[in-house]
Amino acid sequence: MKTSTEFKILIRRRIPYLNSFLLVVIIIFLICICILNLVMYPAIHSKSSLEMVFSYYNLVVPETLKVLSSYSFLGFIFVVPLYYKVRRHKPGILTFEEERILIKGQKIYIDTPKSRIEKIYCNDLKNIFGKPKRIFQSVIKNKEGLHTSFRLKDYETGGEFIDKLETLNVVLAGYENEMVIDHDEE
Repeated sequence: MKTSTEFKILIRRRIPYLNSFLLVVIIIFLICICILNLVMYPAIHSKSSLEMVFSYYNLVVPETLKVLSSYSFLGFIFVVPLYYKVRRHKPGILTFEEERILIKGQKIYIDTPKSRIEKIYCNDLKNIFGKPKRIFQSVIKNKEGLHTSFRLKDYETGGEFIDKLETLNVVLAGYENEMVIDHDEE
């Protein structure tokens, strides 16, 4: 942070159709693997030997399910890391200027005039058990309904960030759970 008006952030960028496609592919792979597990349930959970389980697999499981589950398992191993790579947060700098908020980073340039900001949501994220993750997330919603979601890189600057937001004369709101909104401004 160079001055009190600049904050290091991590902005969540996504490719909408690719994210959705990869998620659907992952779900299909998991369904195929679960079907194989369901068919193999009697053999796996009986107290029989490994040879009997293998024989059960060869004799009972249809050939199409064998091939489908093999491809699903291999595809799942390759697609999950790709899915998380597409969804990762990219570094940037959020700058408060006189009449606008500017977000700059590698291949990122978002210029939002203060007059277009409808509401800014802030949240100290928590895990599934309700314990703090030490991640401060913010979402800027403009009057056209577009959202820009980002996280502060340094959690400790959250208080200073909120103080700076209060000087903007915009509506600030908190939210209870993690707001799953990606950046959708082009």
